[in-house]
Amino acid sequence: MTTAYTKPPRAVRWASALLIRLINLGVPLGPMWLMEGRQTFPVDLIRFDGHDWLVSVFGESAWVRKARATGEVRLSRGRRAETFAAVEVTGEQGAAVFAELRRQARFNPLPQRGLRAEHGHPVFRIEPH
Repeated sequence: MTTAYTKPPRAVRWASALLIRLINLGVPLGPMWLMEGRQTFPVDLIRFDGHDWLVSVFGESAWVRKARATGEVRLSRGRRAETFAAVEVTGEQGAAVFAELRRQARFNPLPQRGLRAEHGHPVFRIEPH
């Protein structure tokens, strides 16, 4: 299934810029981390079934393509930065993680309408190197 990139709404981009500043300052924001790469942006790790997971809420983004190609992601919080192995999951396991993301819906500056299963949001299990 082909996944399309959905450009985040302006409010999400504004909230992301604010979160980047706060996380860089080391303000504890629960499971929020910064995804490092060509661009830096906040991501929300979810804990489910004994693992940490990243879900690309906006579909086929640059970090998804990079994670697929390299098998890893670099996450930071304050002065702490770590590289994790990223294993993409699909099928029932991916759908279960996506359902958990929708259920938890902690601080997510994302409109619920953006979290539609038919978008085929890529899901990655994150493991320490």
